[in-house]
Amino acid sequence: MAITFVDSAFVSNDALVGTVGQNIAISSLTGLQAGDLLLVVSFRHQDDASWSAAPSGWSVIDQHVVGDVGTDRSATVIYKIAGASEPDVSIFHDSVLNEEHTTAVLAFRGVDTSNPLDVAFVAGSHRDDQANVEIGTNTDPLPSITTETDGAMVVTIECLTHEDITADADPSGYTNRHRNTGIPYNHRQIMVWSRIVTNAGLESPGIPEYTSSTNNADKTMYTIALKPQGQCGSAWRRALWSFA
Repeated sequence: MAITFVDSAFVSNDALVGTVGQNIAISSLTGLQAGDLLLVVSFRHQDDASWSAAPSGWSVIDQHVVGDVGTDRSATVIYKIAGASEPDVSIFHDSVLNEEHTTAVLAFRGVDTSNPLDVAFVAGSHRDDQANVEIGTNTDPLPSITTETDGAMVVTIECLTHEDITADADPSGYTNRHRNTGIPYNHRQIMVWSRIVTNAGLESPGIPEYTSSTNNADKTMYTIALKPQGQCGSAWRRALWSFA
């Protein structure tokens, strides 16, 4: 079964106390069904505290705080398999300060419900931080990943501080699934893209094309892979073929 994108939604605040939590309505996703994969990306300005524990029933891909490379920022990525009815989800940060914060939720269908991630997340390989982005055209590639299953969906995420992203275009071969950028989203911009990788192997998403008008924007980028339902990894198939 091929993985398909269902819908996305987001909520954004220009001043939010982390311990109050940012609430996003799962019910706002159109067409959501039990068994769909829910992926949440949350991005917050500043590094004055850590992320709180993931909401009950959710699994953490990464919880990240950057305080020594460029503008202070925090990002987290979590997921779960949707049930028949999904309550709203609240993302908490241990900060007691008012800071900019965006949370996006995306739904995908056809993801393996037992093992949703095709590749175990490795921060040193599948996450990258860049600071003091130069004025002009973006030159920072998204992290690469080596998928294990034919038909895996690669999802790439870029979280950016400041508000000066303009003329943005999707990485080659990828489709945009969420975007909140520009002046209304100072220090809390998020972009998400996805692509089905037909044949398992090294996938380099490349460079999202956009321009910036300041040289101090900073970013945290992710690349993850979702495993299609009913598919075994290519390594298992090769092992089976060797006995055929």
